Amino acid sequence: MRLVLFDVDGTLLDNSKGDDKCYARAFAREFGVTEIDQDWSRYQHSTDSCITRQILLDHFGREATDDELHRSREAYCSELRAAFAAGTGVSVPMRGVGEAIARASLGGWAMALATGGWRVSALLKLEHARLPVASLPGGFADDHIARERILEIARERAEAMAGRAAERVVYVGDGVWDVKACAVLGMPFVGIAHGGRADRLRAAGAGTVLADFADAAGFLGALDRATAPG
Repeated sequence: MRLVLFDVDGTLLDNSKGDDKCYARAFAREFGVTEIDQDWSRYQHSTDSCITRQILLDHFGREATDDELHRSREAYCSELRAAFAAGTGVSVPMRGVGEAIARASLGGWAMALATGGWRVSALLKLEHARLPVASLPGGFADDHIARERILEIARERAEAMAGRAAERVVYVGDGVWDVKACAVLGMPFVGIAHGGRADRLRAAGAGTVLADFADAAGFLGALDRATAPG
């Protein structure tokens, strides 16, 4: 079995700016936190479970409670729904992603989600984008604070669903933190980014970076030739 793991925000969805605004508004509305560092690479782990805990720790001066984590998720989802209703770009599919997913499936690739986002918010955005991936197995921020472990959980769940082990696993993501996670795991990586973001992925060790999924055949080729960052 060949398995491709997809990140969500900035990868399957071209939504970084609008999504970040929703994220910030949720903390302002629910907790009165009006300024948060939106450079996600500065957090120990670029996952909602880590970022939320750090923001609330800085605000309250103590560890967040389970109830506060729940409130932050609910506030974020509420902001996303308001953004959907307003027609803002928080769930815009990345260019060519639908065709690329279809071609990968026809090419024999199994698929799973592996995102640093909360499960409920990730699926909310994917369903609104009408991408046929919301029912895939996956790993989420709810499962672990570290992205490396989230990738491993996604793989384990995909293998359990298929009833067999994967011989090749490739992660597709857009962040430097994705490159670093794959380097730790020795997992092949395909970056989705352009301009300065693509330059940062390459500088971090990514060998294969595409601007988007517009060339579906090219994406399949990238899955075949991808190597672990080094």
